[in-house]
Amino acid sequence: ENDFSKDAAIIVYSGIYDMLTTPDTSAYFETFEIIKQYEHRFPVSELQNIYNNLQNYCIRQINLGNSFFLKEVFKIYQFQLEKGWLLIDDFLPEWHYINIVTTGLRLEENDWVFKFIEDYKNLLKPSVVENAYSYNLASYYYNIKQFDKVLDLLIKVEYTDIRYNLTAKALLMRTYFDLDEEEAFLSLTVAFRQFLKRNRLISEFQKTGYYNLIKFARKVFQIKSAIGFESKKKLREDLKKLTAETENSEGIFNQSWLEGKIEELKSELAV
Repeated sequence: ENDFSKDAAIIVYSGIYDMLTTPDTSAYFETFEIIKQYEHRFPVSELQNIYNNLQNYCIRQINLGNSFFLKEVFKIYQFQLEKGWLLIDDFLPEWHYINIVTTGLRLEENDWVFKFIEDYKNLLKPSVVENAYSYNLASYYYNIKQFDKVLDLLIKVEYTDIRYNLTAKALLMRTYFDLDEEEAFLSLTVAFRQFLKRNRLISEFQKTGYYNLIKFARKVFQIKSAIGFESKKKLREDLKKLTAETENSEGIFNQSWLEGKIEELKSELAV
């Protein structure tokens, strides 16, 4: 390793340190430019680690409510895909696959996402292809509101991986909600709760997030189903209480979806 490489490492890692410790997000953009300037000085394995720092920073910002960083993390993923830096032992890790799809769909990059799902399917490990491909394709069809295709994909696949099992159940529940399939929706929420209660592989964090999703989704569905049967005034009051309850709850999975459904009802119940 020559002195220039050592200098490059000092400059890049100093930038990453500044990015992680400075409240001002401008440090992120400065660090990104520094990394691009010196990336030719690093081996691929180290570049993967360096770009992971950028991704994680963006994800933290998104979790803090800074949705601008959705575009940034998507840009980083695309950049790494072009360079081939996301591959490990010639395979694309399944959680990169799912994160890229999720981010792209949140940005409504539907055409790009569909092409990505198909193009990168064969770079997944054979042991995870069926679950990963089916779940991500179902997410895509949900995003473009082709709900019948979502049901076909989710019902046919037996998800052996606990993480897919949970996310697939949540996606299926949202689909039944949007289709107004009351019996199927309520039945799944009961079965989902039982699954959370009985499965010891599920962390307390996951249980809380999904329990809250189920609880609030049922309440939203209840208000939605009561439109035309109860006064708008009462339903608006119910919705106001529910909004306050969700805002005071910590850890709700699919929270942006839930908030979207509440906003739809607010519009529908407006005077």
